[in-house]
Amino acid sequence: MKFILTALFLSFALHCFAQNQDVYFYKKNGDTVSTKDSADFIRIVREPDAGSELYNVLDYYPSGKRKLVGKSSSIYPQRFEGPCMEYFETGKRSLVYNNTKGWKAGDCYRYYPNGVLYMHIEYPTEQFSYNLLKDAYIKQIYDSTGVVKFTDGNGYYTLYNDAFTEINDEGAFKNSKREGSWKGIDEYTKVAFKEEYKNGELISAMATKNGKTCTYPGKREVPPEYPGGGAAFLKYLSRHFKYPAEERNKKIQGKVILTFYVEEDGKLSDICL
Repeated sequence: MKFILTALFLSFALHCFAQNQDVYFYKKNGDTVSTKDSADFIRIVREPDAGSELYNVLDYYPSGKRKLVGKSSSIYPQRFEGPCMEYFETGKRSLVYNNTKGWKAGDCYRYYPNGVLYMHIEYPTEQFSYNLLKDAYIKQIYDSTGVVKFTDGNGYYTLYNDAFTEINDEGAFKNSKREGSWKGIDEYTKVAFKEEYKNGELISAMATKNGKTCTYPGKREVPPEYPGGGAAFLKYLSRHFKYPAEERNKKIQGKVILTFYVEEDGKLSDICL
């Protein structure tokens, strides 16, 4: 009976106020899909409240349980502004943070599934690069009982995945530098690794996947880069961008959003315009 009531609630949420809201189906990685059955969560974007210009954004798990409550300055793509709260499917809060121009800004609090504070992160109020992990400052990390394990660059660092089902990265920090033995598993590639650091420098490293093991020097990850860097990529785009004549004559302007994945061999996939 509980499942039936949940399903009825979700159906009601999707159809109620149909003229005043938009419904989207999302995967965990942020991609949209065309059907509810293939979605990891459902997003409803409703018209602004009286006196506000921000749209109301409500996310739901497929079970009908609340996942996120926030506000956006646009219908699609959503650009979050102001306070935002996310929830585990159990109903307990998982994240509390603020947004500025679509980016997390200021204090962000992440919680364990049992409701205990897990991590206090501080994001810059103005984003100055696209590397949010680099720009963010982790102030404290707690264990599941509330004991401080890491604070201001010192202590034991433990990074869980969103579901808290595995540890993606763990090890000791000393004066904001990695020290000693580190281990973990990449959330997306499922590559397990073990590393040794001294004063922040990677001394040795070993990665394992599907029973195969290899060593790697220098750094754990090398991000993809267009030959010649970002400037060369922008130059390439400018040479191949075509402004439709009709839109140019009518002085019609807009934004072109292009997304894609860079595979391990450098090829592009899932190109979406």
